[in-house]
Amino acid sequence: MKSDRTTKNPPGFSEYNSLHFSIVERLRQRHLTDATLFRLMTAHAAYQIAEHKNGICSCPGPKDIFYNHKKIKVDGPETLDAEYSRDSLVLSITLLDSFLTDVCRFLFLHNPKSLPKDRQVKVTDVLNAENQSSLITGIVEKYVQEIAYKSIEERTKSLMERFGIEVNGIEERLEKLRPLIETRNELIHTISQFQYRTTDGGTVSVEHTPRPKVTWEVAEETLELVLQIVETLSTAISIKIFGKSPEIRIRETQ
Repeated sequence: MKSDRTTKNPPGFSEYNSLHFSIVERLRQRHLTDATLFRLMTAHAAYQIAEHKNGICSCPGPKDIFYNHKKIKVDGPETLDAEYSRDSLVLSITLLDSFLTDVCRFLFLHNPKSLPKDRQVKVTDVLNAENQSSLITGIVEKYVQEIAYKSIEERTKSLMERFGIEVNGIEERLEKLRPLIETRNELIHTISQFQYRTTDGGTVSVEHTPRPKVTWEVAEETLELVLQIVETLSTAISIKIFGKSPEIRIRETQ
């Protein structure tokens, strides 16, 4: 990545663009995966139609090609679609989660004076630090990890307040995203199919708990909301800190 000294950008601006590059590259990889999966499912659908109409030639060539298609269970594609939709929702929320962590880390490293004034530093941390930069990095990292346990909504609002950022409409988008975040948390924290409770008789009851259903439309809506929040928030931060919008756009690359 080019240095700000050679491009005449404000100090730290080029490095800030790496936040956008990271998201764009992750989305590019996901789009490649989407396209590959779509073509594989299309090929399997073509196989099913051909087998239903005329059957598949038993000669060596086609037989070898369609061998694995024949092994796929009847409900396999439907299950694949459901699981992939769930995974897509989880990925979208995780992109926002990761962005908030990265942008907080970057801004506090860029301007350590913006850290809360009541932060305490252990004497051992100072003595063990190799130099001032490693000490600051350690202090920032510890603080970033502490606030990472807060909700996405709390972290977004806290970030905006601390750095004086204003973003029109972000509250409404965060409100729309709230139930989708809850779904994501349920998906990643509740793997078991059962819930266990105590009964009046002192025994343990077992109840089946179905996983949350996520349609492809909901997964797409989640991604769009996340990209809107990241794009508008990051642009507002860049203008506030560096006086200009990021060079790498996120949603225009979709």
